[in-house]
Amino acid sequence: MGHLKPVWPLVRTVAAHVIGALTIADLPEAFRERFNLPRTRRAALLSFILHRGMRVLMNALPEHRRYRTPLAGNSSTSQPSTASIDRSAPPEARGVRLPAPRRRKGADSRPARLRTFFRQVLDQTGDGRIGSADLQAMAHNVCWPLELTPEREARVYAAFETWWQHLRAGMDADDDGQVTCEEFVTAMLTGIDAGPGYLEQGLHVAVRAIFHAADTDGSGHLCADEYRTIFGGSRVHPAELNHGFRQLDHDGDGSITEDEFVQAFTDYFTARTDNTAGSQLLGRP
Repeated sequence: MGHLKPVWPLVRTVAAHVIGALTIADLPEAFRERFNLPRTRRAALLSFILHRGMRVLMNALPEHRRYRTPLAGNSSTSQPSTASIDRSAPPEARGVRLPAPRRRKGADSRPARLRTFFRQVLDQTGDGRIGSADLQAMAHNVCWPLELTPEREARVYAAFETWWQHLRAGMDADDDGQVTCEEFVTAMLTGIDAGPGYLEQGLHVAVRAIFHAADTDGSGHLCADEYRTIFGGSRVHPAELNHGFRQLDHDGDGSITEDEFVQAFTDYFTARTDNTAGSQLLGRP
């Protein structure tokens, strides 16, 4: 730092100015208006170049360089006191975060993603099984924050009921009105491998209903806020949703079309590797 000391005051001033301008440029419009913080053209251009450049750079990096998952126990504050740990309890109950198992190179990644989708999206009650009530709860979670008219709500509920009946027909072997995670995974893989029409009969019906419900302005596109409204909740971190949206927004214009949205779900269920953009619908695999 010695040889930089003479120019440090200038560097610090310029850095502070740039960071401040970027911060203002990236604030939501409502915040800028509330606190009277103008977004200059220069700051907007700098923000665009920075974010687009980082996107290009991250996409160019190898998969193993993009993401680094911190190991459990790196932070001394993240672990409970040893005096309060029940050693006889399973690791999850003791607050121990186990590293995800490493997949064999070239292994089919669909089963893991389907189990994630079952836990984070379908199983609304968290009891390890899904039924008509879970799908209707999903429809409610879509409709409630959007403040839809009764007619539009009815279309969403009907689409989810169609999806449930399709799931039940191929998965509920004992006809008890419930489907377990493994039943779901096994039947989905069988149906997907049988042909592309399988998803069109159930999943795509609900997905298109979600899109039209979330597209509140009728633009034919979903922005990042509308995307987060659909999937937001305690089970998926907002940062992961932002990542998922960026992966689907291929041209970087801040919106995705209905076809891109449907294709994302198709890829999530059918892609055999995690390199496909749609496989990161709910965030990093």
